Amino acid sequence: MALASSAAVAQESLLFTRNARSLHGVYSPLLVKGLAHACLALPPLADSPACNPALNDLESEPRLSILGNLSNGYVNLSSFYALSNGQLEADLSKRIFDENNPLLQVEANGALVFFSKALAIRYIPVDLNAYLVARNEANPQVEIGYVQSHVGEIQGGLRITRDLRAGLRLQGGQRQALFTRFQLLTPVIPTTTTSWFVNVEPGLAYEFARVAWSPRVGFMLANLKYENIKQPRIGAPIDPQIGVSVSPPLPWGELSIEVALRRLSEEADFWRRPRLGALYRFGALSVSAGVDRDGLSLGFLSRFGNLNTGILFASTRSVFESTDFFTQTLYLEAGWTF
Repeated sequence: MALASSAAVAQESLLFTRNARSLHGVYSPLLVKGLAHACLALPPLADSPACNPALNDLESEPRLSILGNLSNGYVNLSSFYALSNGQLEADLSKRIFDENNPLLQVEANGALVFFSKALAIRYIPVDLNAYLVARNEANPQVEIGYVQSHVGEIQGGLRITRDLRAGLRLQGGQRQALFTRFQLLTPVIPTTTTSWFVNVEPGLAYEFARVAWSPRVGFMLANLKYENIKQPRIGAPIDPQIGVSVSPPLPWGELSIEVALRRLSEEADFWRRPRLGALYRFGALSVSAGVDRDGLSLGFLSRFGNLNTGILFASTRSVFESTDFFTQTLYLEAGWTF
């Protein structure tokens, strides 16, 4: 149920590229991915509570949603689950030998979300993000990255003055992770490491309601977390994040544009923090687009009665740098709202 393509292969690095909108240990539904995570000054989305808990009270109506998201195909799922238990399936081994420098990537998650002005509660029973890449046909080197999480979170916000809001998000959960490299002819695959964590993220938002285009500033102190075992390459350190949005008037629909500075992974340098996102809403249709140093994305989410369906295209091709190596990924999302 998804498509992925790689234009070329950089021989000097095993993992030459990754999905532009997949981050280990960072759950994100379709519209947030489409925005390139530039959503700190935006109200709640059709498939997600507000990225900044200070804006949670902008939710329009109470509702309960079940959501599922998948990229790169269900065929890869069983193989990655087997790898997490230290097993290399015969079919996967054959594909590694038969394909020319294969790259397998998959992301799959599901969530149960309760939306309301007072509180938003989200339970993510499964969030899987994994890749496998092989190089060197004579004696293939294989690199595996695998993270599976289940997380619960609750957030709420309140209005302090007419234009100033504050909020808080609490998260907790468990993760299984595996990052390793080995020779395919002599595979030694270690078992996954399991850890648990708790995370607190306070946020502020200020809206210039009496100014043209209704500018809004959102601030969040992210990743104030404790982990019983430090898992490298997962999540990001403590990070002060900021976003500024405007809403230019349109004859039809609502448009919001945001510029944000957010660090979402350990490896991200300063130049990977700037993000530009745009969200257009017209009736039951939501369209999100985003660009950052990691690539481009465009997503569509529509609602037909109680059914929500969406599609998102992401590419690691970037307007900031020219490269011959890129990955294109199609994400599918489906949900039911009660």
